[in-house]
Amino acid sequence: MRAQDIMTTPPVAVTLGSTVGEAAAAMTAHGFTALPIVDSEGRLLGLLTESALDGTRHPADSLSRDNDAGRELPELANRMIETRLRSMVVLKGGRVAGIVTFQDVLSAISAARNA
Repeated sequence: MRAQDIMTTPPVAVTLGSTVGEAAAAMTAHGFTALPIVDSEGRLLGLLTESALDGTRHPADSLSRDNDAGRELPELANRMIETRLRSMVVLKGGRVAGIVTFQDVLSAISAARNA
C-alpha cells in the first residue's frame, strides 16, 4: 500500500498570499496539523505546520520543504517518525494531490493487520 492509497483528497492548501488566520482556520476546520503551501498552479512550495504558526505573521515565513512524493507505508511511517512531521504531502505530476496524516498511516496498518 502506498501513500496515495490512503491520502486525503481533495487537498486543502494555502498560498503564499494566505494569512496566518486563514491557515489556522483551515487547519481547525479540517482537523489538520499541517497544510501544503502551493503556488497558483498547485505546485508545492512547502509545508506549513501547526507548530510553525506560533508567533508567525505570514505562512511564507514558516516554509518547511520536507515532503513526500508517495512512499510505501512502512517507509512513509519511518520518514514521518524521523522528521517528526505528522503530515506528508503526496505529489502527482509536480502538483499537490493529497495529504497523508500519521493517523491515516496508523489506521491503514491496523486495518491491514485485522484483514
